[in-house]
Amino acid sequence: MTDGLTGTQTKILTWVIYALMTILSIATAYLIVEQAKMSEKYVRLERYQADTKRIEDSACRLEEKLENFANRVDDKLDVLILRAKE
Repeated sequence: MTDGLTGTQTKILTWVIYALMTILSIATAYLIVEQAKMSEKYVRLERYQADTKRIEDSACRLEEKLENFANRVDDKLDVLILRAKE
């Protein structure tokens, strides 16, 4: 068994740890910058959900109007058909 690391090994290990910490710091900073850029391209989930609900509500109202219109046209056609049979 050895008695531990030599002075040179300790210095090398210290510099390796410093290098790894620097690399991790740079990678973290890069990811933070990329995340900040991403917010310009994409919409937050809450806003997307609110927009989706608003669009669904609008589509439901439009569907209801179209259904009412179709029912009125159908009723008028029924009246015309009944009059034509008489």
